[in-house]
Amino acid sequence: MPLCTQSLIIALSVWLWTARVTTHAALSPATNHWAFQPLVQRPLPIPKDRARVRHPVDAFVLAPLDAAGLKLSPAAPAPALLRRLSFDLTGLPPSVEQIRRQPLPADELIDSLLASPHFGERWARWWLDAAAYVDTVTLDNDPVNFKEARERWRYRDYVIAVFNEDQPFDQFLREQLAGDAMSSWRDAERIGEPARTQLIATGFLRAAPDETENDESNTPDVHHALLQETVEIVAANLLGLTFNCARCHDHKYEPITQRDYYRFLAHFAPAYNPQAWLRPNDRILTDLPKSARPALVAQNTTLDAEVKALKQQQQAIRDRYRDEILETRLPRVPEAIRAEAKLAARTPFEQRTEEQRRLVGRFERVLRVSLEEAKAALRPADKAEWERLDHAIAAVDSRRPQPPQIHAVFDTMKPAKVHVLRRGEFDQPTEPVEPALPVVLRAGAPPTSTASPRLALAEQLTARDTPAAALIARVMMNRVWQQLFGRGLVETSANLGVSGARPTHPELLDWLAAEFIRNGWRLKPMIRLIVTSSTYQQSSSAPADPALAALAQRHDPANLLLWHQRLRRQESEMVRDSLLAAGGQLELRVGGPPVPIELREDGIVTVATNKLAQPQDAFRRSLYLMQRRIYHTSFLTAFDQPLLNANCVRRATSATVGQSLMLLNDAFVLERADALAQRVCATEPDTAGRIELAFALALSRRPTAQERNWCLAFAQREGVRLLLNGAALDGARTAALARVCHTLFSASEFLSIP
Repeated sequence: MPLCTQSLIIALSVWLWTARVTTHAALSPATNHWAFQPLVQRPLPIPKDRARVRHPVDAFVLAPLDAAGLKLSPAAPAPALLRRLSFDLTGLPPSVEQIRRQPLPADELIDSLLASPHFGERWARWWLDAAAYVDTVTLDNDPVNFKEARERWRYRDYVIAVFNEDQPFDQFLREQLAGDAMSSWRDAERIGEPARTQLIATGFLRAAPDETENDESNTPDVHHALLQETVEIVAANLLGLTFNCARCHDHKYEPITQRDYYRFLAHFAPAYNPQAWLRPNDRILTDLPKSARPALVAQNTTLDAEVKALKQQQQAIRDRYRDEILETRLPRVPEAIRAEAKLAARTPFEQRTEEQRRLVGRFERVLRVSLEEAKAALRPADKAEWERLDHAIAAVDSRRPQPPQIHAVFDTMKPAKVHVLRRGEFDQPTEPVEPALPVVLRAGAPPTSTASPRLALAEQLTARDTPAAALIARVMMNRVWQQLFGRGLVETSANLGVSGARPTHPELLDWLAAEFIRNGWRLKPMIRLIVTSSTYQQSSSAPADPALAALAQRHDPANLLLWHQRLRRQESEMVRDSLLAAGGQLELRVGGPPVPIELREDGIVTVATNKLAQPQDAFRRSLYLMQRRIYHTSFLTAFDQPLLNANCVRRATSATVGQSLMLLNDAFVLERADALAQRVCATEPDTAGRIELAFALALSRRPTAQERNWCLAFAQREGVRLLLNGAALDGARTAALARVCHTLFSASEFLSIP
């Protein structure tokens, strides 16, 4: 090698090493970031307005208010507080009985709501968003055709039960990360408890869209990508850090190196092993005795053979059209390799040589004819035959037995070799790595006490007096606060790292995190603590004193110091459930299979009433509607139902014309207004009493005298109009009142948590 070339290589190597060291040196101050520090006990501040201090939460909030010359707003009126607590703790409006019992002592009301089975449903929704839970398997990019993951709903019901039972969060975490390693279920004749529940809990790790059931997507690059997406969802949820940035290089802003990324990923590689990949169906456990499984396998093998024969007929049709399309495209390939390209394109993916795969990859747009392209080209006779075969396949599949299933994650029992990947490329491995926490979180972590890397990870993440446990507790308490105030103490609840926002009340966040751990990682006591505070129970209105209101607007227009409670819009499920509850139609059965939804010809996605197990399922809570990644029901979409291609830890809230139009014109809303009118007419004998009850059911309060007079006059005018148009007297009264109810549903107050 020439001397000048050697010198250049040496210089370049020195430069690269220096750049790497410089990067790490630049990151080192970030290790002192507040979110990565252990929790320390801090003295409680002593605010001026001690009368408003019910417990330390108020003391920590009042101290910065004192410094700004501000104070908490007065306590919220009893009806507003009842509505706020009911929505925040159960996701439902208060019942008529609760409204009529006002003023009910707040502590008694809070305890009853925390004990409600609907508490678990409300708070499970929060966790399921963060875990990216869906009832489908793949990317869900087709509004009509999607693959439902049968009985994945058992994970959803598991989460509901955990919140209702107030299971400690560290146990919840262990079961979700490594439930398969907590019992010897593999050797048992039948999966019993607690192994069944622990295996269901690992559905937490099945959130990333898995396309590997299709042969075309069952490739090493997809295997690695799915493992990485799973790890990034877990890290974003539990650690509140932008982990994905370190997939290809050291993180530019956080103290997380690329090596940290792959060492964290190594905990999950034995289960999502790219070298011994399990496809989605291979990860499903049949919840039957071992002795019954051979007969099931034999029956399915026979049916598989029938389906295979039918699919081969479809493949023959597809191959003909693929060849026709290829003939039109091949002139775009250089003539010298055209014959080789044609042969490569016609060879099944799994039978291609490495050279053929490279060739198809080089001319992918020319040589790859997708199933959709082939089906779009079908001539009428072939299209009819294809559809006949589709129906025949569906008929065979309908004969399959439906044993109970568990969508679980478990190790493949084969060694998983994990390397740092150069630029994140699966085929560019560099140094091998072993499972470990990121260095910035590793201090004080207990030694590995188990053969399961995931179980060891769960223990390290919740080990007392460690930076990892402190970060986990801060993330959880910040999101609980976000659920109750509309905004976390750290606004960027998906990112508590260096690149995220600073906490508005850092001492309060640390105190809550420490209290959470001290209380045995139980959420209900923490939620109760916050909602019993003066801070939470204050009014959402601006101060009545004009001078104080002006001062507040001047010094803290964004209400970061919490000088009043935030007025919040209901989440999408709350809006739909409130409409059903007002009319007395909400089906409150807890748990079970999802309610099917469909895309109608007019473009509306709604409940598939022709596929319901029983008619009242159409009125189940929105939590139980089929959860897809993208194609939610149109009503929920209008009110910001989140997309779940990745997880969601904070829902967006918008105010759009589409929401108003949905409330004004949607058939679902009009039907609920009719149902509310019929309910109040059946309960109250006179129009004034009916209006009182309609206000209670829709807005959780009594109408003012002016509102009552407006509604009475409107109902009377509308009733007269209907009578003149030939309606019967009782029908005219009910229909007129339905217009009043529809008006209440269209009010902004109906959508609000006061």
